[in-house]
Amino acid sequence: MKKSIFACAALVAAIPVHARPAREVELFNGRDFSGWTFFLEEKEYNAGGKGRIADFARVLPGGIIEIRPRMHGALMTRRDYLNYHLKAEFRWPEPGPRDDSGLFLRIRPPFVWDMVHGEQARFYMFQVQPGNTGDLWVMGYSESLLKTDPARSFKPFGTLELGPGGHIRRHLKLADAERPAGEWNSLEAVVSGKTIKVFVNGQQVNEGASLVDLPGRIGLESERGTIQFRNLRLKPLE
Repeated sequence: MKKSIFACAALVAAIPVHARPAREVELFNGRDFSGWTFFLEEKEYNAGGKGRIADFARVLPGGIIEIRPRMHGALMTRRDYLNYHLKAEFRWPEPGPRDDSGLFLRIRPPFVWDMVHGEQARFYMFQVQPGNTGDLWVMGYSESLLKTDPARSFKPFGTLELGPGGHIRRHLKLADAERPAGEWNSLEAVVSGKTIKVFVNGQQVNEGASLVDLPGRIGLESERGTIQFRNLRLKPLE
């Protein structure tokens, strides 16, 4: 009997143990903004930081987040994330010529947007804008902390600096994969270590390297035009 027990134990020990795959995380519960916060420019109606999420974002039936911008800023997770495969869907319910939004990735303090004093949060932006969805921007961080092909990398606003050592640099997408205005589009961002790849409707449209390898929050930009997001899901990567 003892020999049988030892033999079974040895057999079990010899079976390789595989780590369970990371589970996908629903970033939005579909009901309310539990687990979310925000930052906005502190002027006009938000002077002194009086603004609230309800001033620019709401939940629609079907678990849809609708952002109607009144001020520049972002709806933002309260948790930080480092390496992940992020998925989301968006559409412009009332398409307009100046629609402009984005997915903010690895947002790090300060959680402010102060164009007057040149200080803002540091983050990477997956541009969501008709004709430009898939462009990558480095914001607040040193412009060297996102690199792509130099031929499609430039400063969109000249030499504008944001905080000590902070700049803005835009990296143009490699392909156009957007659907007609008003239709739902899928977005994916694979952020791993110092690299990023982004996809629009299943097609890879950009990639970059040399990112800051630190955890940060995820945000939905409030800028221009009513935009809707749904199915925000994140799968952590090792």
